[in-house]
Amino acid sequence: MDHGLDELPRLSAEKRAQLDASGVREVRDIPPEFPMSFTQHLIRRAVVSNADIVRGDLAGSLAEIRPPVRHLDFETFAPAIPRFPGTRPYEGIPFLFSVHTERDGGQTEHADYLHERADDPRRILADRLVQALGSKGRSASTRVSRLE
Repeated sequence: MDHGLDELPRLSAEKRAQLDASGVREVRDIPPEFPMSFTQHLIRRAVVSNADIVRGDLAGSLAEIRPPVRHLDFETFAPAIPRFPGTRPYEGIPFLFSVHTERDGGQTEHADYLHERADDPRRILADRLVQALGSKGRSASTRVSRLE
């Protein structure tokens, strides 16, 4: 199976049952008139055409990017029983970040932080992240196209 129905975001149990009942097992086999969200139809169209679908002016947006360019990754844990004051069950608590910065001329820098103690990591992680990001550069364009 190349593209199972599980690849469709937010496919309701009711619609999944309708597709199962009609023998549809893959995204490509969903009838075009089947009622789905815009994003689900977009995914179906990409699978059926076997082509990427780019919305908006991707090339133009990428051309606007100027160094420094920062790539941020962070990880969280979500305990069922809150471990720190003011948190809720399953709330994501960040404990690690990694920032790669591309500078003019292709130079790259790396900064990271891993909280290894048992206390609340949020404040120190935020402070270290602000230090790692610095104050030079500009924010990315806010031209985001919402799919749904």
